[in-house]
Amino acid sequence: MGKSIAELMSALPPERRKTIESKAQKYADNMIAQADSLEVLRKAVGQTQAQIAKTLGIQQNAVSQLEKRTDIYVSTLQRYVNALGMDLEITLLSKEGKRIPLPNFHPWTDMAPADAPALGKLPLKAQKRNAATAKTVAATTTKKKTTV
Repeated sequence: MGKSIAELMSALPPERRKTIESKAQKYADNMIAQADSLEVLRKAVGQTQAQIAKTLGIQQNAVSQLEKRTDIYVSTLQRYVNALGMDLEITLLSKEGKRIPLPNFHPWTDMAPADAPALGKLPLKAQKRNAATAKTVAATTTKKKTTV
């Protein structure tokens, strides 16, 4: 039977291992920088959909659907990126090509408590709006029941 990569690496001199690990990290960083989809990003960091799903507390098929979306909430992207072991940072790009980082801009922080289902968390404003709608529907339903 063949040797594992770990066995082969451990047999190499320390300098050679360091060179290989450095090149591998540069390759991985380049893959991440060039990622054009969540799937490519996930694969670049060496994680499976099942691993991401477990971290987010959702089913694997939900991760698959998320990776196929063409439009995504920033808060959902932030949770996905966190599951990859990274942080999300928003940067503006001016017409002249100047990058303007927004280190204090975190619109996803106005979220539901951490114990809410992952990827199902709604911004607090949306939760309040949904609660108000539910009360209106309940009141309308109650009125109909009492008048019949």
